[in-house]
Amino acid sequence: MLPDTETSLLSAQKTILRCVGSGGRVYFVSSRAHRFLAMHLAEDFVSCAVPAFYIASGLQLFLRAGDVVIGIASMPNSAVVLKTLSSAREIDCVTIGFASSEGYGLMKSLSDILFVAPTHTEFETEEWHLGVGHALCNLIGESTPFRASKT
Repeated sequence: MLPDTETSLLSAQKTILRCVGSGGRVYFVSSRAHRFLAMHLAEDFVSCAVPAFYIASGLQLFLRAGDVVIGIASMPNSAVVLKTLSSAREIDCVTIGFASSEGYGLMKSLSDILFVAPTHTEFETEEWHLGVGHALCNLIGESTPFRASKT
């Protein structure tokens, strides 16, 4: 059974706000095919006053306990994403996975919160991930005390 998206969105929102409120950071990691999506979402999060970063490799060097790591992959065995999520869990980071409906098993075991695209093509999965990422960013932006006021 796929996780409930609305429940996962609210849980991710609370988790990220708690992280940022205690001085933590949000990191995005992705498979090579989704690096532009991960960079896009990191930039969107920054616009909501969330200290968010996309780092292609060596992310483990920057992580601190309490940080949030968001892994994005449409293929079930993205070694970079799975390795980073595993390392993040070892140092007590919260892990959020964006996965495809075809083979999210390994990512499920490494994600505290999981979003599973109910689609079957890579393009549709990426579009779904983008929509969920924007929804999460909007939820954070509406409730964050850190966001600069618009003039």
